[in-house]
Amino acid sequence: MLPFYIIAAVVTCIGLYLWVKQHSIVWWEAIVGALLAFLLAGVAHFAAFKGMTHDKETFSGQAVRVIFHPWWKDRVRHTRTVTHGSGKNSYTTTETYYTETEHDPYWECVGAFGSYLPSREFKISKNFHDVLSRDFGGNVKAVRGHRPDFDEGDRNDYVTDNETGIFVPMNTWVSFENRIKAGPSLYDFATVPEGVPVLPYPKNKNPFQSDRLLGTAKQTVSLLEWDRMNSRVGSKRKANVILVGFGPDSDNIMGQYQQAAWLGGKKNDLVICYGGGTPHKPQWAYTFGWTDKEIVKANLNSLLLEGPVDSTIIPKIEEEIHANYQIKEWDDFNYLSVEPPGWVIWVYLLVVILVQGGYYTWAALNKFDEDSPHGRRRNFGSVGRRVKFPKVGFSPRRRRW
Repeated sequence: MLPFYIIAAVVTCIGLYLWVKQHSIVWWEAIVGALLAFLLAGVAHFAAFKGMTHDKETFSGQAVRVIFHPWWKDRVRHTRTVTHGSGKNSYTTTETYYTETEHDPYWECVGAFGSYLPSREFKISKNFHDVLSRDFGGNVKAVRGHRPDFDEGDRNDYVTDNETGIFVPMNTWVSFENRIKAGPSLYDFATVPEGVPVLPYPKNKNPFQSDRLLGTAKQTVSLLEWDRMNSRVGSKRKANVILVGFGPDSDNIMGQYQQAAWLGGKKNDLVICYGGGTPHKPQWAYTFGWTDKEIVKANLNSLLLEGPVDSTIIPKIEEEIHANYQIKEWDDFNYLSVEPPGWVIWVYLLVVILVQGGYYTWAALNKFDEDSPHGRRRNFGSVGRRVKFPKVGFSPRRRRW
């Protein structure tokens, strides 16, 4: 991000030149120009860094509660001052008026994501709420809701906790800082040739059903059981396990291509790729992810090759992750520098030329210092100079009363 501040320093030198040598601006205008230059540099630094490193990962948990929020209405009291008449005959009075707002009913599901993330609420349909409420045991409790300025309707929310222990998996997106995304060339990822059928990263837009089974894995593994496993290892080990199955004609280079396409995966990803042979009995396996214990990858590869790759392999994968997976300390990547691409520098330079050029043009043409020592005609008052007052004479003659 150094180029931003180098440009700001150059702009500051231009302002000093206009003040000291050209005498076309005054000292405080040079200072304002310098502050504006470094403010633009700071904003550009922040925006570029966030834009280049912002990323999202998937956290897994389970549904623990559903809530029904019924209809209610608030009524807020306001006061205002009203002026009547005009001129000497005007007077003011205080009036009171009310505004009313209706709050429509809605239904929520609360998901718990272990100690790594606070619980989160997701809006759901009434039908889905009723199904979950029944599966949770149907013990509905009325709880006084947050109803500021309540006027009409129902004051309570209706909560059903998961008392049966039924496992309803959930997932959610969480933002994090990914410096690897900003500098992938620092890692020896394979170059993905054009036309290679790598798969897009799963979006997981539905909090109750993920997209973590890709390719042929969808054909042989239960998505519900896979999500349940992720909820268990996610809440305890912070892992997000993705299974990617390639076709019978593929080889293990496809795993490396998939790793390169995803830049090694998100912070908590553990991606198991396999292919060749049949969907149930693959000929190769390749696991990647950010972990400080590489043994877990070799063991998962062995599990996939032993097969069969169906829902019966899920408990074995879960056991291995609980035993050996350890998420990498992401602070280890803080040493990576983040530098903006060339086009960002050019855009920033154009903005600086427009903003700073406009400011210094205004500073050179305004009339703020009438008695400038360099002959500029300004009328800003006492900024940078001594204000001259006209002399007032008094007659010595004593006034007669």
